Formats: sequence, C-alpha cells, structure tokens
Amino acid sequence: MATVDPLSDPTLASDADREIICARLQEAHVHGRLTLEELSQRLDTALKARTRGELLPLIQDLPAPPGGVVGPLPKRWHIAVMGSTRRHGRWLVPAESWWTAVLGKCRLDLTKAQFEAPVTTINIARVMGSIEVRVPKGFEISLEGTSLLGGKHLRLDGPPPPPGAPVIRIRVLSGMGAVKVTDRESLRSRLRDSGF
Repeated sequence: MATVDPLSDPTLASDADREIICARLQEAHVHGRLTLEELSQRLDTALKARTRGELLPLIQDLPAPPGGVVGPLPKRWHIAVMGSTRRHGRWLVPAESWWTAVLGKCRLDLTKAQFEAPVTTINIARVMGSIEVRVPKGFEISLEGTSLLGGKHLRLDGPPPPPGAPVIRIRVLSGMGAVKVTDRESLRSRLRDSGF
C-alpha cells in the first residue's frame, strides 16, 4: 500500500481546515516566529488555498503544537454502514466531529487523544448498535441526547474536574442500542498494557 505525501494531498480543503492553519499561523506570530508581513502573506495564501496540500507547507517550518501531534488535518466526519467505527491511541480530536454508523458499533477512546479546543463536541448518530466512549479523567463530561429502545449510561469514577477544566460534550441520537460513557479503563486495555 503506497503512502501519500501530505504535502501533495489533493483533498479539497474545508473552511475548518483553513481555520486550523490560520490559528497556527496567528499563534506563531504571537510567539515571535513570524513577522507581521510573513503572517499576512501566509494568511492570504491559507484563505485562498483549494487543497490540503496547499495548506500544509504554510506550517511546515513551525514547531508542532503542544502535545506533539503532527500529521494530516483531523477528519471531521466518520461514517460506517453495516460495520464499526473505532478510534483509539494518540490522535487529534477536532473541536466538533460527527460519527455515524448503521447496524454496528461506535467505540471511541479519548484517553490518549490530544484535543484541538478546550470545548469538544462529539455528535454520534447510531441505528441498531452500541456506542462506547472512554473519556480521560480531569475533563468536564456532558452526555446529551436520546436513546430509543436502549439505555444511556454515564459512569465517571475519577475525581471531579478542577474549575476551568476542558469540556467534552457528547451528543447522541441512538435507536435500538446502548450508549455508555465512562472514564474507567477497559479490561482489554489493562491486559494489553501488562503484556498479555
């Protein structure tokens, strides 16, 4: 399987992609890495960019954001039909994302993830399946929405988050399935970490 160079990515850039790059450029200017003239030129180029491949060179010479997550811009939509949607490990969680699956599972593990914004909204729509979201401790967690012909469970065992803690809002519309949000580590994760 050939790998694609992100600098030649022909995927059309969204407004959200442009906003992410512009925010990184503005942050670099605040820290003295770009002059006002350089910032102006790069912002102009970012706002005119048609593809992601045109955006990435604008930040290539800048240090990675805190947390060291680098790579392609985060995907905002995740769709699975008659299958599963799963994300775990180190990944960048966008400020808002949509997860949709029909006749399957949705499993998100946010415990090792980096977050793009202090308030993260995760929208999940499911039909005939289950939803499981593992959240990190120290975050303010909100579970909203409706689960028809199924349960909706929020179980947080960690200490209460400190004032001003980052927020994760999980909005759910689920039919015929369970919704579970927890900060407990799964048995599978504990076994994997201990070498089994």
